[in-house]
Amino acid sequence: MANKDGFGSGLIVGAALGGLVGALIGASLASRSDEDEALVAGRERRRMRGARAGVASLESARQGLEGRIAQLNDAIDDVRSQLGTPIPVDVENGGRGEPTPRSQPE
Repeated sequence: MANKDGFGSGLIVGAALGGLVGALIGASLASRSDEDEALVAGRERRRMRGARAGVASLESARQGLEGRIAQLNDAIDDVRSQLGTPIPVDVENGGRGEPTPRSQPE
């Protein structure tokens, strides 16, 4: 009968230790899952902030480029006025490329 008492107490102690180890592992895994979810949520928030900042920076870059283009156009107009002669533009080519020579009326 001594073996039967040892078996019963071993079973109870084993079940208690197994339950304790299982609870610790389960709590550890659950906290990792929560941390992972928090990391993913944080990354998503940063991505959204980055997207909004990207749109704002693109808009400011576009406005800056428009300002610089306007300055260049003004400088070109100043040089044209200093030269005193208008630069012929090829209308057929949309203003691009070399101007086509125009024949003089006879």
